[in-house]
Amino acid sequence: MHSTHEKIVLTSRWWPGLLVFIGAASGLWAICAVPLVSFAVVSGLTLKQRQASLALGTVWLIHQIMGFTLHHYPRTPDAFAWGLMLGLASWAALLVCQKIAGSLQPATAAIGSLLSGFVVYELLLWCASFVLGGGETFSNSIVAALLLVNAAWTAGLMALHRLVKG
Repeated sequence: MHSTHEKIVLTSRWWPGLLVFIGAASGLWAICAVPLVSFAVVSGLTLKQRQASLALGTVWLIHQIMGFTLHHYPRTPDAFAWGLMLGLASWAALLVCQKIAGSLQPATAAIGSLLSGFVVYELLLWCASFVLGGGETFSNSIVAALLLVNAAWTAGLMALHRLVKG
């Protein structure tokens, strides 16, 4: 019997590149609200473990480069530390998504992965805010808005995956 993850994974060689391209392009307009949880969820559900880590890491790295060059993020130790924390938190979300996806039915895998990945991601960033500052950005309205953004991106990317998969 195959796990949910094995049923969803696309064998196309084009999907990882398309996912990274879309993730990189999102940095042109989603400056400080990059849906890294969404890319963690979709990568975790549609790619093998190594490919998922590589795709998510590439999206994160491209966003860091774009942020510190095109978007003129401040080049300060705390800005670099926040960038690193975003990468670590998104990787943790990916691991959680991959872990729980195999125990869920395909219809609920994306929702369960999104919710669990989002909680892990936000919790790690909230903990980092005690050291790096910025705790005021964790208000209910901001966190809810980020969840909605990630939910919309997840739905869109999963729909695209279904179209590409055929």
